[in-house]
Amino acid sequence: MADESQQPEVPESELIRVRREKLDRIAALGYDRFPTTADVDTTIAEVVAQYAAKSHEELEAEKPHVKIAGRIMTVREFGKTAFLVLSEKTARIQVYCRKDTLPERE
Repeated sequence: MADESQQPEVPESELIRVRREKLDRIAALGYDRFPTTADVDTTIAEVVAQYAAKSHEELEAEKPHVKIAGRIMTVREFGKTAFLVLSEKTARIQVYCRKDTLPERE
C-alpha cells in the first residue's frame, strides 16, 4: 500500500525553473550568483555556545552582532517576520528576521 502522505513528485524541469528564478532574484539584489567566500566572524556552534544560556533580557541589553554563514534549511514566513534555520557542519540555529528592520537588499 502506497504512503498517501507523500508529496506528488515535481518534474525536474519545474525544479530547475524555480531554482533559476531564485538565482535571478539573488542577482537582481546585487549579490554574486555563486560567491566563493563569506564574510564571517564566528561559527554557528560558537554563537550557540556563547548565547544559548542567556535570557531574552540579557540578549536585549547586550545586543550582540555576529556574522555567520550557513545553508538555509527552512524558511517560515509570517507576514512581516520570518524564521530561518541555518545549518553548518555541526550546528544549527534558528534566526528571527523582521522585514521592517532589514535593508531591502538583505
